[in-house]
This record gives sequence, structure tokens and C-alpha cells, in this order.
Amino acid sequence: MFLSRSTNREIPIARPSTKFAKIISVEQKQPWIERWKSHHCHYTRVRAHAILLSNPQYDISSIVDIFGVERDSVSSWIDRFSEGGSDALEDSDHPGAPPILNDAEQQTLRRLLRKYPNQPGKVLKELKEKTGKEIKRPTLRVACCKCLNIVRTSNPRITFREGRTR
Repeated sequence: MFLSRSTNREIPIARPSTKFAKIISVEQKQPWIERWKSHHCHYTRVRAHAILLSNPQYDISSIVDIFGVERDSVSSWIDRFSEGGSDALEDSDHPGAPPILNDAEQQTLRRLLRKYPNQPGKVLKELKEKTGKEIKRPTLRVACCKCLNIVRTSNPRITFREGRTR
């Protein structure tokens, strides 16, 4: 509320949120409970939980406080739910840019990495000669981790390579 100096009356600054997800029946609610409890994607679980909370009249501000997200995000989730139903809040299958190297080129990269494991410059040079594609060292580092199944942990000294610690 805002106190007006000229009239000495309280004036509301903003109106309360009137946007809520409308889940009408138990049959409509059950798939959302399943998504919230067991979906493989964390963000889809969060969105499903937000829709379930919005239904019993939690306002957008409360949901923002609960999940620590932007108000526009919650509003967008409710809009997407209202327009598209259950599949509207799913993540797309392939987010991000397409891979730089196709499968055959990744095989070539694997062979080069095994042939020259400690010579990234040579790997980059031969990869360019064989495939015609030039990649930078950071891209090589990411591709190397993917090609050799290396998982980095929070401790930089520990890496796992094909199931063995080194």
C-alpha cells in the first residue's frame, strides 16, 4: 500500500496475482504428481511441482519464493500449461548446438587420440587434414572427455577412465 500525500488515503501499488493453473479432476492431477515425483529431468519436476502448487491457489509470488526462480518464469509455466497441457512443460529433446563432428569424424578423433595421447597440437592438425574441420583446443578437450568416457569430478586430480581410477 502507498499513502497518498494529497488525499491521505492508502492506494494499492499492484494488484495481487490472479493467474493460477487450473487442474479440474483427479485424473488430470495424477500425471502431474507422477511427473513431480519421478520424472528424469529435474527442471520438469520443478515445473510440475509449481503447477501443482498453483492449483490450490498459491500465488505466483509464493511459488517464486519457494523455488527461487523469476516471476516471469512461473508466469510462463502457467501460461504454457494452460495452452498446451501436460506436454507443454517438457524440455526439448536436444538442447544446445549440434555436434561439430559426425560419428565417423568422432571415430577418427578417437584413433588420433589413442595414437597421439599427449600431443593435442598434432591431433588437431591431423584431424583437420583428415576431416577438413578445424576445432579449437577447448573443443578438443570436451570431445576428448566424451570420446574416452572421462568423467571429471570436483577434485581435479581424480578422473575416471572407462571404469578405472587413475
